[in-house]
Amino acid sequence: MARTDADEIPFKIEDPPEGSLNWFSIKVLSQAKDHILVDCNGIAGNRPMSNENSIALWDTTVPTTKDRPLRLYHCKTEDQPNRRTLQFEFEPLNYGLTYQVGPDATTMCALAVIANAPTAIAALPLDVRLTLRAVTRTSIQVQYSVLSGYLPRANGNWIGLWHGSASPYTGVRPAASLDIPDDQNMGVVTLDNLNILTDFSYTLVYVMKQPGTPGMPLAAGSILYFST
Repeated sequence: MARTDADEIPFKIEDPPEGSLNWFSIKVLSQAKDHILVDCNGIAGNRPMSNENSIALWDTTVPTTKDRPLRLYHCKTEDQPNRRTLQFEFEPLNYGLTYQVGPDATTMCALAVIANAPTAIAALPLDVRLTLRAVTRTSIQVQYSVLSGYLPRANGNWIGLWHGSASPYTGVRPAASLDIPDDQNMGVVTLDNLNILTDFSYTLVYVMKQPGTPGMPLAAGSILYFST
């Protein structure tokens, strides 16, 4: 529950569908000199191959969209969660591995660090997160965070609100939306001019780029279900 003053409405964060996450995750399960085994999971309803999801390998632990990945691996199945072996001749260096919900780095939304060198690595955000801070009858205040080297405004990120337990992959337009206003990798935004009902459910989605063709699945990077 969250409630700080008389104008706010109590809310409850709801769990995602069983077997799925509220965000995307990529983890390295094992590593050899010429390959790694990775585990990927994400939002319910995502179809990695159809939605052109991809995995990128970088020679830095803080990749940016201006960098060029060492290797780009396109998802070849619809399985989620999914384990996959990636081939690469690794050197004694630190690498970054990112998951994209699109075909290129502009939609990177999860990170795994491959620590091969004996150097200190700062704690880094590993995924895109949404946190619900406050709900009133006319507004929703949301905190978001993205990967360290990512520029959310430059890459057309936005947050959408849907009624009910919605999916970003159905092509249904949101009831309200708001563009991310700057390129900080963490911030708080407020969706205003809403009509929030009590005893109702809602879905918030962080989207990694502006929609292309109307009705197509969105490049969602994080999702949050809540009820009032």
